[in-house]
Amino acid sequence: MKAKRPTSKPSGNAEEAYREFKDIEADYVFDPSVMNEDESRVRAVKWIIDNKLNRVDKTLILLYADCLSFRKLGKRMGFSHTTLREEITRIKKHILEEYKAMNTVWKPIPGYEYYEVNNFGEVRSKDRMVSMVIKGTPCKSLRHGRMLVPFKSTCGYLNVQLSRNGKIKHFFVHRLVAEAFVPNPLHLSQVNHKDENKTNNYASNLEWCTAQENSAYGTRPDRLSTKVAKYTKYGELLQVYDSVTKAAEDVGCHYTSIVHCCNGKQKTVRGFVWKYWKEDAV
Repeated sequence: MKAKRPTSKPSGNAEEAYREFKDIEADYVFDPSVMNEDESRVRAVKWIIDNKLNRVDKTLILLYADCLSFRKLGKRMGFSHTTLREEITRIKKHILEEYKAMNTVWKPIPGYEYYEVNNFGEVRSKDRMVSMVIKGTPCKSLRHGRMLVPFKSTCGYLNVQLSRNGKIKHFFVHRLVAEAFVPNPLHLSQVNHKDENKTNNYASNLEWCTAQENSAYGTRPDRLSTKVAKYTKYGELLQVYDSVTKAAEDVGCHYTSIVHCCNGKQKTVRGFVWKYWKEDAV
């Protein structure tokens, strides 16, 4: 459901909100320090809002940026906050799509001439001619390229399948992006996600590092050193481990399996139920 135009016979709260919008628009600026974004991106977003949004969407996004609350904005304009939430989400998505379209750079993947990767973590195949035989007659046909749909590995990273000479090979998307867009003058071996989100494969979110730096980054050491408890399927406590790593070594599995079980992503590991241990647990 789309919000009504605040400019069509506004009255009461809507009229007051539109007057506020005109005041905001008059000295419309972005402060990079507030947005925690680099200046080039801020300028790009501002240009998109100025040139790519219609009047209603521009009104909504600037009013929302002023109060940063759907409920407050709803009271100002006399609309449901749930409707405004849907509209602001739609506008943000549109801004992101426009930004990506303006700033997307595609580069070929070495050794796989029919594939490309971009700086936003997307991989696609290119148009190409393929040889085939129709009713005994050799011929060539155009195969259109497409965006590849990644799948998540057991470790939580996104993978894609690339084909060459009839053979299929799996690749981590973050490594493809890093190899194409992130400089690696020291020839480091691993790629780290700065925000610790394994599915955020934007080039700006990736950096090369050593194995030691990768394992010690962010909150990961704290998570792995957290105590975990092993239970039977019937809830009987069997053992408490000092860390996820020690528990994984004891039962012979990868530590991420136990983490997934503790977080509710899978029910059991090696036939046991796992939970993070609290000292006051009974």
